[in-house]
Amino acid sequence: MIIDRPMQDERDWWAIRELISELHRSGPPGLSWEVRRWDGLRYHRKDHARFVEDWQDRVHLWWEQDTLVGVAHPEGAGEACFQVRPEYRHLQSEMLDWATEHLTHAGALTVLCMDHDAHLRRLLGARGFVDGGWGAVTRVMALSAKPPTSPEIAPGYRIRSTTASDVDGVAALIASAFGRDSDISDDLAAFRRHAPCFVGEWDLVAETEGGTLAAYVGLSWDPQADVGIFEPVCTHPNFQRRGLAKALMHRGIALLHSKGVGRACVDSGDPAAANALYESVGFTEAYHGRAYEKRSPGPT
Repeated sequence: MIIDRPMQDERDWWAIRELISELHRSGPPGLSWEVRRWDGLRYHRKDHARFVEDWQDRVHLWWEQDTLVGVAHPEGAGEACFQVRPEYRHLQSEMLDWATEHLTHAGALTVLCMDHDAHLRRLLGARGFVDGGWGAVTRVMALSAKPPTSPEIAPGYRIRSTTASDVDGVAALIASAFGRDSDISDDLAAFRRHAPCFVGEWDLVAETEGGTLAAYVGLSWDPQADVGIFEPVCTHPNFQRRGLAKALMHRGIALLHSKGVGRACVDSGDPAAANALYESVGFTEAYHGRAYEKRSPGPT
């Protein structure tokens, strides 16, 4: 018998993480999250210790006896995400019902659906969801047994791993690269200290000879899913078109190979520049998806 209930405690949080890892390993790509994204939802925030308490009403679980078979939860406001075992995909109708009631924000609910997810796409269509105007791409690369070539970095720059003292500089770089105004230094520090997927040696920057941070690539690790996860990937606007992010990603792939990791993955949105970068790095598989949105009828 299937029992559904809210997330209750730390054991639930870890059960969800283990399910995500299992689904990411078994595929198909893009139909579930990866653990860096789940870790980031909690630990990329200075109040991470309150996450389970604060998010209990926003994360709902479906169990069959002692096996977690499905989870519905948000990412941003008004966004619903589903982690579900393939043999329990029939539960997504019930999961979407729950999300519509509990996660709709400002009269709208958005669900990202991969193009190859025929089941969810049919369900969204039957419920009146329409194209939300944006998309996403999941890229996967199986790492060769042959050692990769050493990355080449533009003259005047060097690659190194970050340290705790780089948090403010990396936060400023990310803000400039993505055009954000908020200071995420405390969030980055919390992620660095507490996120299970964080690997200090794999957190990479390219810097000038004078010590200015020019590009940043975070590379996380899920050993259970045998995958390295690139997120984020960015270059300061003053240092673009020098191949710095590409060099950092190649260094990351070399680090994964040295550890014996079998796969690498990276997610992106629609921007052409990011997708061109990942193509040039050599990701061999690309899985596309679209956001679908449903708005509640307004007052008459």
